[in-house]
Amino acid sequence: MKKISFQIFFACVLGVCMLPKAATAGQWTAWFPAHVVYIHSNEHIYFQLNPTTSHSNPDGCATQGWYIVKPDNKIADRIYKMLLTSKASGKKVRVYLSGCYDNKPLVHHMMLWN
Repeated sequence: MKKISFQIFFACVLGVCMLPKAATAGQWTAWFPAHVVYIHSNEHIYFQLNPTTSHSNPDGCATQGWYIVKPDNKIADRIYKMLLTSKASGKKVRVYLSGCYDNKPLVHHMMLWN
C-alpha cells in the first residue's frame, strides 16, 4: 500500500513539474487608469490602460497594450463597470492576467483603487 501511495505521489509531483508555462499562475498589472474601453458585438470587452508605458503580458501574447475580458467571465459586467468608473474618474485599476485569447492577455480579475 505504501509503495502505491508513493508512486501516485511521485506521479503527481512529476506531472505538476512538467506543466507548460501557460498553465502556471498569472500576474497582476501595475495600477493605471483606463485609457480606452471598447465593447465589441461579440460581447468581448477590450481595453487599454496607460498607453505610454510598457504593459504586462506574462504569457507573451501577440498583441501588446490591449487586454480582453471574455463574456463567459462571471464578473465581466462588474469588470466593465469598474473600467467605466476608472475612465470617468481617473481612478486606477489593476488587472490579473493569465493566458491569451484573440492574441491579447486575458483578464480574470480586477481591482479599483480609490
